[in-house]
Amino acid sequence: KYHPVHIRIKIKENSKTINPKTFISPGGNEIELYFKKNIKKLNFPNKLEINQNNDSWSDGRAGMLYRDLLPSRYGNSVIASHIKLDTIGRVNDRVHCHDVNLQVLYCLKGKVKLAYENQKNYIIFQTGDCILQPPQIRHQVIETYEPLEVIEITSPAEHITKIDYDLSLPNKEKTNFNKKSKKEFLHYIDSDLEQNSTFPYFTEKSTGVYEASSQYADLLIIKSNSSYQFNFLHNNLFLFFYVLSGSLKLVYEQKEYDLIASHSFALPRNKKVCFVGDNKVKLLQLSIPGKAEIKLIQ
Repeated sequence: KYHPVHIRIKIKENSKTINPKTFISPGGNEIELYFKKNIKKLNFPNKLEINQNNDSWSDGRAGMLYRDLLPSRYGNSVIASHIKLDTIGRVNDRVHCHDVNLQVLYCLKGKVKLAYENQKNYIIFQTGDCILQPPQIRHQVIETYEPLEVIEITSPAEHITKIDYDLSLPNKEKTNFNKKSKKEFLHYIDSDLEQNSTFPYFTEKSTGVYEASSQYADLLIIKSNSSYQFNFLHNNLFLFFYVLSGSLKLVYEQKEYDLIASHSFALPRNKKVCFVGDNKVKLLQLSIPGKAEIKLIQ
């Protein structure tokens, strides 16, 4: 099956010879010329966004399917994606990198071999693992061993991806990437180590993203094994949840939302929210900046 491609080429805003324009071929391929913008000045909106649509998939790169978990892209501040790759074997991916502030991966299920710049060996990424990709680290998806599903959270939503045609990974000779980056590569391997969460009746697993990202963000896996009901508010620019398993009820401004596995939501800051549940629930929680600033209220 043939899938049209969309190629974006940045041009300087003071260019006197080239103007922004989109060219479309008879086969549906698009080449878009666009002005380079300062995409790192982010404006996080203060709103509730809930996605309960599990069926909206679109074609992505290297044969992957993408489902947008935040269709609004949250003011271009964040893109959160549910990614699927059902085929097993070699993946048609190139060595590439992303000009971002943050990129975090969480493996929902499956097993895949990855390669990263200045990592001596291949990385085996599988169910329950998490990876923090520092900005502009070159990497490549090598092959899948099982059908794969991943949550990928990236900030900002609009960013530049560069392909490197010269570097082979894993690289034998180290580059100077580690000296340039303030953030560290992190591969968190799922463990049973838990501690009490800020949320009552919940426990949490720390993935190490807070430390590795130089306190830019934090990623936790939180869960409850009993019934719960509590009100809270937060004071982060961005607080996002993905329901890994189970169910919960979210109450906001007297409206109730029943959430189940694969649903996702971002919460407005300094606004009262209630979590209610009678069953087990497990959530992925990502906060920007740093750790989630949660305050329990009446």
